[in-house]
Amino acid sequence: MSETAPPANTQAPPVTFYTFVVSLGQAAMQHLSTEEPSEDDLLIAANTIQTLALLQDKTQGNLDDEEAKLLEAILLELQGKLPAQA
Repeated sequence: MSETAPPANTQAPPVTFYTFVVSLGQAAMQHLSTEEPSEDDLLIAANTIQTLALLQDKTQGNLDDEEAKLLEAILLELQGKLPAQA
């Protein structure tokens, strides 16, 4: 057994809307976090941002206030970090 493998009885926490949106945001941020992101990093980040925007559009009216605010805040932060050409 690998030293890095989790114990067999460990279960991942349940996926919630909050954890799903945050994980997408963190993934996009990771691609934008280097001083000079590669073209591939920018494309992946832009695609993830588009996915979050699609999620926002398709869930409009179905989110509670906190979920809507979280999604909006993550989108605004990521869009502000994405270079104009991406």
